[in-house]
Amino acid sequence: MQKQYKEDLEEFINLTKWSRGTLVDSKYPNEDWHLNFYQSHSLEELKKFIDSLQLDEKILDDYTFNYYMNVLIKYMSEHLDSHTHLAFYKVTPLPYKLKWINGSGLFIDYSLDAKIRKAKVLKINGILVEKLIDEYEKCVSYATYNHLYAMIENNFNILEVLYSLPSFKRDNLLLKVETDKGILSIDTKNSLKECLLERKDTKPNFYIQDKALIFTYQSCHPYYIPVIDSLLKVLDRETKNQNITKFVLDLRGNGGGASVIIKPLIEYLKNANLELVTIVDKGVFSSGRFACVAMQMIGSKVVGEQIGTPINCFGNVLRPPVLTNTTQQPIFAKTYWYLDDEKEKMVGINEKKELLNHDNDFFKPKFLKLDEEYTETLNDFINDYDIFLKNALANHTKIK
Repeated sequence: MQKQYKEDLEEFINLTKWSRGTLVDSKYPNEDWHLNFYQSHSLEELKKFIDSLQLDEKILDDYTFNYYMNVLIKYMSEHLDSHTHLAFYKVTPLPYKLKWINGSGLFIDYSLDAKIRKAKVLKINGILVEKLIDEYEKCVSYATYNHLYAMIENNFNILEVLYSLPSFKRDNLLLKVETDKGILSIDTKNSLKECLLERKDTKPNFYIQDKALIFTYQSCHPYYIPVIDSLLKVLDRETKNQNITKFVLDLRGNGGGASVIIKPLIEYLKNANLELVTIVDKGVFSSGRFACVAMQMIGSKVVGEQIGTPINCFGNVLRPPVLTNTTQQPIFAKTYWYLDDEKEKMVGINEKKELLNHDNDFFKPKFLKLDEEYTETLNDFINDYDIFLKNALANHTKIK
């Protein structure tokens, strides 16, 4: 391993032990950048694991450095932390979208090349996609397989992620995605321009169908603050006019953000005379699960497939300075979240001494309880049939 990678590895390990300081966190300045990176394994165990990886032979460039750093982060995180990782500072998106179908594999969800839409991905740059997935699995921390599948969907169209996989061939600037309908060839120098031409989702944020008001909430982003303001006015009007009897919160793909954004909507729905249904899928993560739990607590049924995170886990991220030589970005979780059954809300632990007061049972993953569970089939995907929304609009027993 070259000197610059040894230095960045040591720098990363030092960061896990350094306190944040008042400029970063005025409330908890003496806590480490990660609340407790050594929750599952000690520093000594980490060093032994690093030795076992024989990194001198495997880390050859910035890409393989990133891969094996995430392998060791996965070892340390186990099922407790899917937030902490080492990210590329800049990434190159590729002009296609992917979809994982359970039992069937990885498919092209969208591409500018219409003939390969809905095609099954067989190889990327001559490497079987199963082999690439197997390698990727070794560097991703997850507590549910659904999170792994969501990460594959989201990251197998990022050039740097593909380049980081040990067996991936990066001989030239041309990327070839082989499918059962043909080959998608991508000039990686121009991929960003092609991405700008991709399909834009024109579906409104909320709409009425079958006497249900459906709100598509794809992230906990400030973008949704004015959207929710408008939604509340429509909700109030349509409820008073008896035009709706149901509210459907579509959380599919909501990977998180600021959990407080949805609170005004939750407060309104808590007192509304409406049947409540929440749709979830494998893409629901981080603050997305907060929204789901909040809906459950006010009586919503939750339907769909298991989300990509346990209810209890590390979250809330900090971004320390990038590593000196590779300029890659460490991302650390600073809070441990769990559901307080008595308070009926998510509660965060922000101090290491409090975290250490809990026994091992406290950290066992607790998963979202679904009222109805189903998943998208290959036939649904090919025919653009929304089984999730269909079931959400079906009659449910009112449990508010």
